[in-house]
This record gives sequence, structure tokens and C-alpha cells, in this order.
Amino acid sequence: MDGRAALSSDDIVVTAQRRGERLQSVPISVSVVSGDALQAQNLSGLEGISARMPAVVIRPAPGGDQLHIRGAGSGFNPGFEQSVATFVDNIYRPRARSSRIAVFDIERVEILKGPQTTYFGANAIAGALNITTRKPGREPGMNFLAFYSPSLNERNIEAGADLPVSDDLAFRFAARSHGMDSPTWNTLLNGRGEQKTNQLRASVVYEPSDSFSATGRFDYAQIDNQGMSAVEALQCPPEDLPAAGQCLRSINVLGKVEDKLDRRNASGFFDISTTDLYEGAIELKWDFGGAQLISTSSYQKSDAAIVFENVPLPVLSPLGVNSLVVTDQLERYEQISQEIRLQSDNDGPLQYMLGGYFDRGTLRVGTRLGYFQAALGALATPDFSATDLIVSAADAYQKSRTLSAFGTLTYQLSPVFEVTAGLRYSNIRKSAERDPYVGRAVMFNPSTTPAIVVERGNAAGQAALAPTVGAVLSDFADGRRVDDAWMPSVNFRYKPSNNFMAYLSYTKGFKAGGYNLMLAADTFGPERVQSFEGGIKATWLDGRITTNLTLFQADYDDLQVAGNVFTSGGGLVAFIGNAAESRSRGAEFFGRVDLGGGLSLHTDLAYLDAKYTSYRNAPCSALQNYYASQDDYTCPQDLSGARRDDAPKFSGSVGFNLDLPINDDLEFSLAGTSHFRTDYYLQSIPEAVTEQKGYAKFDLRAALASTKDQWEIALIGQNLTNKMTASLYGHLPTSLGSILGIAERGRFVGVQFSVSIGK
Repeated sequence: MDGRAALSSDDIVVTAQRRGERLQSVPISVSVVSGDALQAQNLSGLEGISARMPAVVIRPAPGGDQLHIRGAGSGFNPGFEQSVATFVDNIYRPRARSSRIAVFDIERVEILKGPQTTYFGANAIAGALNITTRKPGREPGMNFLAFYSPSLNERNIEAGADLPVSDDLAFRFAARSHGMDSPTWNTLLNGRGEQKTNQLRASVVYEPSDSFSATGRFDYAQIDNQGMSAVEALQCPPEDLPAAGQCLRSINVLGKVEDKLDRRNASGFFDISTTDLYEGAIELKWDFGGAQLISTSSYQKSDAAIVFENVPLPVLSPLGVNSLVVTDQLERYEQISQEIRLQSDNDGPLQYMLGGYFDRGTLRVGTRLGYFQAALGALATPDFSATDLIVSAADAYQKSRTLSAFGTLTYQLSPVFEVTAGLRYSNIRKSAERDPYVGRAVMFNPSTTPAIVVERGNAAGQAALAPTVGAVLSDFADGRRVDDAWMPSVNFRYKPSNNFMAYLSYTKGFKAGGYNLMLAADTFGPERVQSFEGGIKATWLDGRITTNLTLFQADYDDLQVAGNVFTSGGGLVAFIGNAAESRSRGAEFFGRVDLGGGLSLHTDLAYLDAKYTSYRNAPCSALQNYYASQDDYTCPQDLSGARRDDAPKFSGSVGFNLDLPINDDLEFSLAGTSHFRTDYYLQSIPEAVTEQKGYAKFDLRAALASTKDQWEIALIGQNLTNKMTASLYGHLPTSLGSILGIAERGRFVGVQFSVSIGK
């Protein structure tokens, strides 16, 4: 990472193996960003971090964030646990939306690449985001940061205070308020949407003796999004097909429709999403002299809602409402968890860790999909009428329980060679039920959540409309399942000096099966992986040069694949299942050179070959089904050998840092980074129309600061060449050949002021 607060690799301590170790000594591929570096670059979300990390793609989407590492991840479905697991102070956050509010008042973010099931559990099958928050200081202190950028009226204020009460008791309080306008201008409503985020945290440390400590934390966070993820209609009319559906209707009514990605849309309303998170955690440590017993307990509750227009065209529905195909979804999740582990100190030829983990979660999901693009009720008279707003709905409920036992044993075979063997057993039980139905909207207000209130139709009318809207009017065939697995790992480390380390590891991972909690009754089984990784970490010339090289290969079996496919008439088919096998392999390189005089260069690069090795009978999009009807395509299709989504072949960053003292009290710093990705798909079904073309973006930061780190004022610019890229491409419902997209943020420049006292 670039930024004035970046550290050399020798200075960084990570907990990738659940104990403090130097980054250059831990035998895992880890990318680390300090909290100070994140603040320095005005990176307040994981997507900003991932854009600068090779082989990591985290992109926000209306239904939930998409997290991929080395081409492996989970498509969006409420029934999925993400394959890239997020942990905050060792507390697992399973819901994708909660990742948006994880980067706040933190000490560091560790991005662990490849399966991390031994130390982090069954769901870290593709990797883990290990986030450590700031702890209360022993001395009174405070920090304050303010940022403003006029381009989208972005403003960010963060503040924190350390309040020691006595030698053994200290508190920390932190708060953040962030807001900005949408990158996309709504031409129909003549304005921009807005997103506001508010976060609060209170933490405490109590250390009455050298042998016992207690740490507590409570977090509250809220995101209120009004039109932030503004979707644009693209290719209306299509390039190779005649205009159809609502695209054709819009052209006939208006004469012209915006048809390229340009951060302008004409939807009849702003999309809405809200997320509220409450989290409490307590960690207790007992030191027995040579070993520690650690207990971590947590409670988590999150509520999320989204209202989203799938057909952002500037015409009223034929039924007179300002929406054509609208998604309205509510989600509520609660979880309690408990982990206990006993681990030895790092000293001695034999080290060990033994632990157990338990969590229990409840998840409620209510999905409403409004089909307002046509008078569908006329297909089911007299039970429905032609003026009814037809809705396909499902309420789903899931209970889950996880039990795990894990252990590792490290033995030094010689002063320079050691081996670590690990084993984890997980038993995951889930039960689920669903209540699906088709009905009419008795209330539709896109400015509220929920936006749709549904009156259930009678059985005959529902049965008549179900094929048209793609509704599955049945419960799960089997509402209970238990998955379990043994997950072994072994790691060999050769470390002849503090400046050189080589390692080789094997890991077997597992992720439990589950249920489609949207508008279908599908179930899916476990996913498994076998991963090999080898690497060399070295420093040269008294630490002035750092070079880290990693080679890896991961083979996934019974790959869990999910996605949404709209039919040509606008009906939604949500697919999910164990449809494929895939392989991710490649190489990563990190290099840093201190040239002296305050100038350093850095690079972080990856080559990735991630593809389906076997994916027969894969679903087709509406466009592919059309070509199949013309005998130009075969559906279902065989995607064996096709590249996976969110897997650019080459990605990474290169940059520099320059620190120049002006006098005894002031110093000037300049940092620049160019980060890039080659082409990659934004949907699990690879198609040219949903591919993000390769790009490079350039960031620059200039700052004047106190040499004692007491204050700093900085000018921050990102995407200075104003590169146009998308976080989402998908097919436009009802309009064959047309697509939709969400543009990422363009160029912006802002001013940031920060002050720290008693740090």
C-alpha cells in the first residue's frame, strides 16, 4: 500500500495464525494495510483496499458485496456464507453487507489469500479478511480527522479518544460520520442519490495483573443509501439485435435512450438500501507462564433492506407506476458465538494450539419481486385483473449451528526448519423453511422500506401466474441438513536467518451446504478445496529491499455457484447449486526498495489463471437462449475451461513514497500509485457483454505534516485520469440484448486534515 503511514515489512506484526508474528516470518501469503495508511489515503471501505491489491476483487452491489480472492468467491444469495470470510477482532461476520462497515478505527487489515480453514473456520475457503481494531491506550490521547471533496460533496469526520482510568483500566471511544453523493446523475429526477454512514464504538481494556486481561467492545453502525448504486441502462438499442421489450417501448415514447456507461441514468426513483449492525464482543486472557487460555464471546445483530429497480428506463410502467421490475428485500440476522483456545507461547521447539468454537444464528429473508412491466394479471383472470401489480414473493427462515474443534502442533526439527500440522473438524447444522406465493401489490412506494405490501392471491391464480414470473410455489424438499468435515493442513518452513524464509503448505478446506433463500427452492451441498502454496520472503541490504514471491494452486470440487438470470419476458430465475469444479493457480510478487533520501518504490503484482475445470449443464442467459433458438448456441452450455468471474489474469499496483524534511518541525510527503486489472467478468456466466475491460487508475497524495506526527494536512486525488469502470454488469430484464451497469466513482480530489495528541 502507498501512503505516508506505510511501514516496512520488518515493522509489521500480524495475527494470521492467531498469534503475533512478524509479517516476513509467517508462512502464509498475507497483504497488510495499517489503519493509518487507510486514513492517509481516504480508504473507508474494503472495495478501495481491494482495488490496490493483486488477485483481490471486492465490489459493492445492490444485493450485497461480492468478495473474491484468487478468483474464488460466492455469488450473491442470502443463503450463502461468503467464501472470503470477514473477521473483526476474531469475530466472524457472515453477512456480505456488514463488510461495508468493517473499516473503522482500526489498527490493520490483513488479507489472507487462499483457504484459511485451520485457523479461521469452514467458511474461509477462499481466504479471510482479518481486521484488528484500535485498542484503548495507556496514556490519555485523542485523534481527529476531517476530509472534504467537492466533486461529490464527500465529507468524512472521524474522532477517537483514549481515556485511562487507572493503571489497569482504560477506555476508548470512537465515532465516524461519512456522507457523499452518488457518482451517477439521475436525469429524470434531476439530482444525485446520497449515502450516509454513521458508526460508534466503545472499547475497554482491564488488566489487573500480568496473568489476566479482559477486552470488551461494542459497535453500532448504520448505512443509509438513497440512490447510491444507481443503475444505468446500456445498449438500448442493442448492437446486434433489434430493440425489444421496455427498451423498444422507451425508444418509441422518448425517441432516444442513454445507452452507454457515462454515470448518468434515468430511473424513475432512487434505489434504497439500509444496513444496521450491532455487535458486542468480550475477550478474556489468562497467562499461565508458557501458555495462554483465551475466551472470545460475541453477539451480533444486523438488519438490512433494499429496494432496487432492475429496469432503469425513463418511462412509466403500462400500469402507471414509475417502476418496471423492482426488487424489495428485507434481511434480519442474529448470531451468538463462543471460542475457547489454549495456546503455547512462541518460545521453544514445540508450540501448540487447541480450541473449540460454537455459533448459533437465525436468518430471516423476505423477498418481493414486482413485475410491473406488463398487465400480467390478465393471464390469471378472474383471480387477478389486468390492472393488478403482480408480485412474486417468498419469506424464508433459517437456523444454523456450528461446532468446531481445531488444533495445531509446530515442531522445530532443527534451528532452521520447522513443520506445523493442523486439523479442524466442523459440524454445521441448518434447518430452513420457506413460504412462497404470488400476489398483488396493495401498496407500492419506492421511497420506503419495505416498498411493496402484498396481498396473497388464491391458489388457482398463483398457479396460473407462477410459470410466467418464475415462481416456485413449494417449500424445501428437505428442510434439515447436517454437513461435517475434517480439514487437515501441513506447513513446512525453512528459516536460516531473519532475512530469509521459505515455506510450502497444503490445506484441505470445506464450506457447508445450504438453501436458496430467495425465490426458488433449490438446495446445495458442501464445497471442498485442496490447496498448495509455496513462497519465499526475503529482505536484503539491511532491510532496504524486500522481495516476496508466492506460487499457488487451489482445486475446488462441487463448487457452489449462484446467480440470477432474467428471462426475455422479465421473469427471474435464481439458480444455485453444486454445478462445477474449478482451479485457481498463479503467482504473486511483492517488492519494496528504500532508495534513501526518503524515497521508496513498491510493487504488488499477481498472475492468476482461474477457470472452471468442469461446468457442464451451466445455465444460459436470456441472450444465450435466444442464440440457441437460432441454432448459433447450445443451451444448457458447457463452461468447462471458461474463466471464472472476478478473476483478472494480471492485476496489481506500482508506486512510490517520498518523505522530505523541511526543517526540524515540518516535513513534506508525496505518494503516487497506479493500480490495474486486465479484463474480468462481472457475472458467474461469462459473456462479452458482462465483461469489465482492463484498466489502470492513478492516485496521488501530497501532504505537509509535523515531524512529531501531531498534525497533517493532505491533498488526495484518486482515479486522476477519470477512468470509466463498472462494479456491475447484467442483462436488462424484458429487453433482449440490452444490459445494465453500475459505474464506479470517477476522478476526485479532496483535502484532509488530521491531528493526534498523545499518540
